[in-house]
Amino acid sequence: MSKNKTPAWRLGIHLDISNRLWQEAMNKNITYTKINRPHWLALGAIDELGANCNMTQICDYLQCEVSTCSRALAFLEKNQLITKTIMEGDKRAKGVTITEEGKHLLEELDIHAEASRKQLLLDVSPEQLATFKYVVEKIKERALHIIQQDSDSAEETEEVEKPLKKKKHHSL
Repeated sequence: MSKNKTPAWRLGIHLDISNRLWQEAMNKNITYTKINRPHWLALGAIDELGANCNMTQICDYLQCEVSTCSRALAFLEKNQLITKTIMEGDKRAKGVTITEEGKHLLEELDIHAEASRKQLLLDVSPEQLATFKYVVEKIKERALHIIQQDSDSAEETEEVEKPLKKKKHHSL
């Protein structure tokens, strides 16, 4: 095998390393803020999903754990970057909406992140970036499809493996 040809199985390693390095570069330019990465990811998701989105939608959008999202939302609410409202029809469900202060902070974050993005993508043409975005989106779609298949299979297996309860026959 030549050194220039990377086996497909190493793609995940390179994606993981690139992602962590991207995050570090971004964190370097946004350290001045009072929020951390899970906070600004949740804030961005809320802004993109729109007013009265719920925690399930945010977790699905970010592909994150409920506990991480819950802590981030609590912090964002405490700092008046979001508001929570009880949803009509289901008093247990809460809608989440970004506040004007949250939008302003997100704009500031984006300005600082843009400086990092420009540096990181300096030698990447618009065509290469478009291809990269396409490939990453396809990987994400296929991964979600595989995860959903596994989830559906697990549910089917659980149903099949449930022991059948014998009906009790009463003698008269």
